[in-house]
Amino acid sequence: MFAKALVVASNQVAKSDKVKNFLQKAIKIKEDHVKMFSELLTTGNLPVPPLFEDGITNSTVSPFSEKLLVYQIGFLFSNAMVYYGTAWASSPRRDLTSLYMMVVMKDLKIGNDWIKLTIKNGRLEQPPLAADSSKLAK
Repeated sequence: MFAKALVVASNQVAKSDKVKNFLQKAIKIKEDHVKMFSELLTTGNLPVPPLFEDGITNSTVSPFSEKLLVYQIGFLFSNAMVYYGTAWASSPRRDLTSLYMMVVMKDLKIGNDWIKLTIKNGRLEQPPLAADSSKLAK
C-alpha cells in the first residue's frame, strides 16, 4: 500500500518522460496488486488496510532527485519480491501459490524495466555477462 503511494507521488513530481512512463507502468502493477490482495481479504471477511494516497499533496516540485526516486522505486519492487517469496514459502495455504507467482512475475517485469532505465540513464552499469565462446572462437 505504501509502495503504491510512493510510486504515485513520484510520478506526480517526475519531469523526464522516460521516468514518467516507467512510473506509470509501476502504478498499474501496484494497482493490480492492491486489487488482488484486497479481493482476497474481502473474500475471507478480513479488513483491507487503508491506502496512503490521501496523504499525497498537490505539489509538482520534487523534494528529491529523479535518480533517488527511481532508485527507491526499484528497491521497493525488489523488496516486495522478497516478501512475496517469503510469504509463499511459509504459508500453509497452497491455494495462494498462483497469486504469489503472478505478483512476482509482474514485479520481475517492472524490475527489468527499472534495470534498463537505470543503465540507459547512466545510473547503473551493465552487469558483467558471461563470455560468448562461439564469438571468441572466430
